[in-house]
Amino acid sequence: MWASMGAIVDRSRDVLGSSDLAIVEFRRLMVEAAHAASAGEVPLGTGAGVPPHTAIASFEGVVPKGSDWEALAQGAAAGLAAARTG
Repeated sequence: MWASMGAIVDRSRDVLGSSDLAIVEFRRLMVEAAHAASAGEVPLGTGAGVPPHTAIASFEGVVPKGSDWEALAQGAAAGLAAARTG
């Protein structure tokens, strides 16, 4: 999960709307990951097949609806690799 300098906030009284779907999904994912790790499973993001952090790059731009996001990600990764070796 993560650490902070502040007190733990009680989120049980949060009122989230439909635009907060990403927050709901993130919290669900983190709770499931914590349960899995406490059950002895490999912690999220540490198993085989996880790319090194140096291979992760952000992307900014307008993408047409229906675009293949995996192909865009591969193209961005190839561009990052070329920039590092160039």
